[in-house]
Amino acid sequence: MDLQNDSITVGVRHLGTAQTPQYQTPGAAAFDLAAAETVTVAPGRLALVPTGLVFAVPDGHFLAIVARSSLPKRGLLVANGLGVLDSDYRGPADEARVLVLNYTDAPVTVAAGDRIAQAFVLRVPRVQFVPLAHDAGADSRGGFGSTGER
Repeated sequence: MDLQNDSITVGVRHLGTAQTPQYQTPGAAAFDLAAAETVTVAPGRLALVPTGLVFAVPDGHFLAIVARSSLPKRGLLVANGLGVLDSDYRGPADEARVLVLNYTDAPVTVAAGDRIAQAFVLRVPRVQFVPLAHDAGADSRGGFGSTGER
């Protein structure tokens, strides 16, 4: 596979001394995002960790922000599970920030430069909604856990 022909160009603007995102290995699916400043998250609280970066994601795409696998070892979770940075979120002050939750009983400090999240860019189609007429023979599935105990 030719990675040069399969690449997407994303503009990035640095606010201050933010680190340029980079892939840590040739096979990495996502690039790392680092904290631009030191943030201490109180027990049981949420905090926005700035990256110091503004991204210009191409139209028809979005930047997904997810936790690095090591984040829970520090007592933090990406609070919204998946951060979505839309292609029109690109103004001069539209900094990508990571919303974290400290699930421990002690303060957790994220130091400037710590890699706390990872991100990747995905193409998204525009959805057109049409009225749905249910098939009279189709049964409802029942909801969460409806396919069995396992």
